[in-house]
Amino acid sequence: LGRESPTEIASSLGHFTASASRLMDLNLARNGLRCDHIKTMCFTSLTFCDLSQNSISNAGAEYIITSLASLKLPCMRQLDLTDLLRASPARNNETTK
Repeated sequence: LGRESPTEIASSLGHFTASASRLMDLNLARNGLRCDHIKTMCFTSLTFCDLSQNSISNAGAEYIITSLASLKLPCMRQLDLTDLLRASPARNNETTK
């Protein structure tokens, strides 16, 4: 996934996760995902998500944690954020919207 442009990945992941209302487990480990990719995903039905070993920065991890705290992820029971690579803010497109 990480080879495509952020716009292409964001569009594909956002569309896929929004339309997969019964998707419960999702493994996206080691896919080169960044903060801007994560912000487009809809995880509402997931109970498990592995995002380990991606280039998700502190801003991306904070977005996920905020989503958990605000109950935007009502079914999430297990989330793997281990070994996240810290990319520079300029490369990681860390603008908050």
